[in-house]
Amino acid sequence: KDENGYYSKPLKVMLCSTGTNTPKTGTYKITYFKKEWLALQGKVYGQYCTQIVGDILFHSVPYLEYGNPESLEYWEYDKLGQEASLGCIRLTVKDAKWIFDNCNAGTKVEFYSSDNPGPLGKPEIEKISQNEELRNWDPTDEKEQNPWIPYLEERKNKIEELNKVIKIILLTILIISAIIALLLSPVFNIQTIEVVGNKQISKEEIKSLSGIEIYENLFKVINKKVE
Repeated sequence: KDENGYYSKPLKVMLCSTGTNTPKTGTYKITYFKKEWLALQGKVYGQYCTQIVGDILFHSVPYLEYGNPESLEYWEYDKLGQEASLGCIRLTVKDAKWIFDNCNAGTKVEFYSSDNPGPLGKPEIEKISQNEELRNWDPTDEKEQNPWIPYLEERKNKIEELNKVIKIILLTILIISAIIALLLSPVFNIQTIEVVGNKQISKEEIKSLSGIEIYENLFKVINKKVE
């Protein structure tokens, strides 16, 4: 709620598919009709169905078999974000379940058309059709037997490990660069040259022969030899 007690603050953004019969304008209220699985038009089935008005519902992308979460129409899942349904609002399982669990009868649903995606922006999802081993499941379905869960967890761990390695490499480069910069800084410049213990050659001649100059960096001349 905002400071005036109205539900005006955006909380979640969901990618969906609508259709030719989806209302283009108007405000409706969610009814009491909800079904975890429901037969839809075209001999397909939806998960977490919540009625808005008439035949217009929130529900998951369709499945080929009733009660079987492993029968997803994956090609329709990849259409989320564009017009693809007959009129219902298709969502990922996770989003359809969120509405199913959290939006009670009487919750207002407003339909409008705009090029502005709103303050939360338009979300993106990963296409799944190319993954033949997993594509029959909705990746967002939280059922324990969903093979996407261990797959995504493993991929997340690999990315985290890779990021750690990259951070270590960058930190190492930064430390080495800092050390080199310090060693070559004026802190290690030669301030004075003293010649002691020699009576055969003058101090000036020894300094000249050494090739060492005042204010030259110590580590640049450390390997120099007097001829």
